[in-house]
Amino acid sequence: MSEQPLISVIVPVYKTEKYLDRCIQSIVDQTYKNLEIILVDDGSPDNCPAMCDAWAEKDSRIRVIHKENGGFSSARNAGLDAATGTYIQFVDSDDWIEPNMVEALVICAQQTHADIVRCGYYEEDGLRHLAFCSTAQTHCPDQNTLIVDLMNDGLMSGAVWNKLYRHSALGETRFRNGYSEDILFNYLLLAKEPKVVYVSEAYYHYRVNNGSVTNSTFRPSAFSIIEVKKQIMDAQTDEQVKPYCLKGYLNSAMIVMNNMLSSGKCMEYYPGLRAEILKYKWTVWCSSLYGARDKAKMLLLALSAKLYRKAVPKK
Repeated sequence: MSEQPLISVIVPVYKTEKYLDRCIQSIVDQTYKNLEIILVDDGSPDNCPAMCDAWAEKDSRIRVIHKENGGFSSARNAGLDAATGTYIQFVDSDDWIEPNMVEALVICAQQTHADIVRCGYYEEDGLRHLAFCSTAQTHCPDQNTLIVDLMNDGLMSGAVWNKLYRHSALGETRFRNGYSEDILFNYLLLAKEPKVVYVSEAYYHYRVNNGSVTNSTFRPSAFSIIEVKKQIMDAQTDEQVKPYCLKGYLNSAMIVMNNMLSSGKCMEYYPGLRAEILKYKWTVWCSSLYGARDKAKMLLLALSAKLYRKAVPKK
């Protein structure tokens, strides 16, 4: 590689002492060495703050920011405000990355002049090791494909941790706390029409934590993904894109509703969410975008709220 731009790797840290050393070690061991590793201790009450400081003593590329707890978005924003690299990468502190991840994404960014490079990833739950990759080698999707992918959990995906971002392309874009921050962050960037490139290889290991917020007790914050997707859907003017955005919105709304019903939590929101979904029943029944299963679920929901509730498995 002819030029070695500085890469800022931002790691928000909170209550992950069990996994933190593996995460940081995987960054320190990168084949690409010109790194600025920013560990943001988000007021973690465990041993994480001391672990971060110990790592900083061992590697001069590591900087530690200690701050009061403000949430994931706040921690990432603190890292962004401190970052000086040409490119930005995010790594969650309970995950880890392949040794050549940074190098591969930087090479791709330089060769293609991309503002965002997205790679595949692995889901790890201790039992399974699933890869999520594209079949094409390296390609640059058009703007409509990017929006459709983002809304339907496609290759673009809402996550920020499997991407390399050109710092100048971010500008003043920041994460909004507690508001499906990854999806909204990526959408705000896509609105600037950056050049985005997909690479097929998987370099990131995402740990599926069955005890996390998204996989445990249902909480009202889960509704934020519906709000964000509705904002994105309503902002679209292209008639070819809108139906796919609606599908992504309805899919998320149904998932949130089913999780709410199965957990028995926040049931006061059920009538309103059911009514919102049913606004689009005729679209679902008449569109070829939806399969027989989707249409049957919508029919059951329309016929009887009580019957639909009984059909959802309880946790």
